[in-house]
Amino acid sequence: MGSWGAQRRPGLVVVSSAEFSAAQLRAITAADGPLAIVAGPGCGKTTVLAARVAFLIGERGFDPSTILVVSFTTEAARRLRREVARQLGDRAADVAILTLHALGRRVIDTWAIHLGYEDRPSVLHQDEARALLGSAADSLGWDLKAVPVDELASVVDPHRLLTDAESRQNDLVAPLAAAYEERLRRHGAIGFVAMLSLPLRLFTQDGGALRVLQDAYRWVLVDEGQDVDQTQWRLVELLAAQHGNLLVAGDDAQCIFRWRGADPHAMQRFVQHHPGANHVTLDKNHRSTSRLVQLSNGLAELLPNRSPLYTDNPVGPLPRLLLAEDEQAEAIFVAGQIAALLDRGLLPHPGEAAIVFRTRAQADALVGALRAAGLPYRLHGHADLFGTRVARDVIAYLRLAVNLADRAALAASLTCRAAGWRSWRQPSSRSGRRQPSWLPAQPTSGLLPWLPPVTLLDRALDRSGYRRWLELHPDGTRRLRLLGRLRGLAQCIEVSLAEWLDDTALGEGLAPGDEEAVRLSSMHTAKGESGEPRSWWGSRKASSHTTERLPRPTPRPMATLWTKSSALCTWRSRAPANASFSAPVSCDRAANELNRVNRRGGCMRCHPSFSAQPDRW
Repeated sequence: MGSWGAQRRPGLVVVSSAEFSAAQLRAITAADGPLAIVAGPGCGKTTVLAARVAFLIGERGFDPSTILVVSFTTEAARRLRREVARQLGDRAADVAILTLHALGRRVIDTWAIHLGYEDRPSVLHQDEARALLGSAADSLGWDLKAVPVDELASVVDPHRLLTDAESRQNDLVAPLAAAYEERLRRHGAIGFVAMLSLPLRLFTQDGGALRVLQDAYRWVLVDEGQDVDQTQWRLVELLAAQHGNLLVAGDDAQCIFRWRGADPHAMQRFVQHHPGANHVTLDKNHRSTSRLVQLSNGLAELLPNRSPLYTDNPVGPLPRLLLAEDEQAEAIFVAGQIAALLDRGLLPHPGEAAIVFRTRAQADALVGALRAAGLPYRLHGHADLFGTRVARDVIAYLRLAVNLADRAALAASLTCRAAGWRSWRQPSSRSGRRQPSWLPAQPTSGLLPWLPPVTLLDRALDRSGYRRWLELHPDGTRRLRLLGRLRGLAQCIEVSLAEWLDDTALGEGLAPGDEEAVRLSSMHTAKGESGEPRSWWGSRKASSHTTERLPRPTPRPMATLWTKSSALCTWRSRAPANASFSAPVSCDRAANELNRVNRRGGCMRCHPSFSAQPDRW
């Protein structure tokens, strides 16, 4: 636990007025107390947050371990961690930069016995958690044919986030929620919701546990505040209640997780809740061309509480809007554009292109078109990889290496046709549990520090016989390629194996994978990645215009493509009759804004045979 009273070291300057604008400097050097930073897209929010941390440590002299930075996604946390390291050097390692779920995970590990667990619980994949919920519901007589498990989860999960004991008892699903949580405890497991509900319940019932963290962290910084839900707000407010040093950075106009409970007026409410808070607005865009900033401002006029952005960047090429006949035509056109840019040398490799789409289901047409064009691709979080049986089997082995009490992983490994019982020892007299033969005879908590993840993976593959089984399998070549991809990710792990396994269970990949493959990502999973130093087709600016639920227009946006200097937006002209749509920007509106920015008319239609020249971008 770091000291709060560390003295300022005279003469050590980490913030230069030449590197930041006046508004950025106000945010970086603000006094103690609550601070709201409203930052538009491309306005340097990540750099400012990192500079604020550097200022507190270098200028104010606070111990790095007294600073907690909470980010919304693992990718955003990783980028922020790297930026803090760039500005601070080795001292950045002691700054806690985590997602809220990772923070909750640490709380659960620290107070596991207090929360009813014998040891560090494992994080279940959603499918495993749903199976446990279904089992609990079935035991209580629920008709799962009439009420599917997913519908039950949509009711049970909010109930589990309630902190008031009386409200929990009076809820109709209380018996089911209690039975489900008991099954989780018996399995030594937690799920996505428990990583927030258990810490919140602990803090509410045990003031001592809360005070430990309040004493440990003098400063709490929250990134992407507009996407934080009410439970997460309660957690960060509790952590900062003692000292009041709570910084929240975000932009209400960029709220895209309303369907998860995020408040599209979160930044306004924060200022209202903290009347004395400092308030800084960052509205100078450093990333995009002047035309793209103008286009963004025009499209954002329909959004409430949206401050216009400005930039002194060059004007840049003209944005374009194309209307596709259907999703196949659009996908073929997108793949053709990437191929044409590569052929003309305007992209050095496919990894310089990214495609952002609205929903995961829409990726199938894009994947098919990229395959037909011979272009390598990768899905965000490597969803295509972690959904395979090979990955699930190997992940089960690794989960057991972290926690032998992981019953779900144990069941998965025992049902694997490759290994069977021959990879398992008889129960040890000490633990009474069967144990993989590729682990040390006496499992210890010190296994992970001295055994790198990729080494542990190789040991599991060889000693269990799984690799050999894949080699002999009729579909062995394809499966071994999948195994090679997974091993490549294991070599790139930047966090502990336990943390990485948690993130894969939650659907987030931490390792970059093939950097020379086209990146496919939905608007939601692309969160926190718009600042990567490459040309992107698809940016968060596009997703910031899909926050309010308005009547569905006839055209439906499928994929938005951007580079740092230009943009192309494609629309489908035919939307399914039962499609739910939540974008306020119609094709006509987008065309009008393009006309205003480009000072020329026209909404071009693309067909499977359409081939636009890249130099028109």
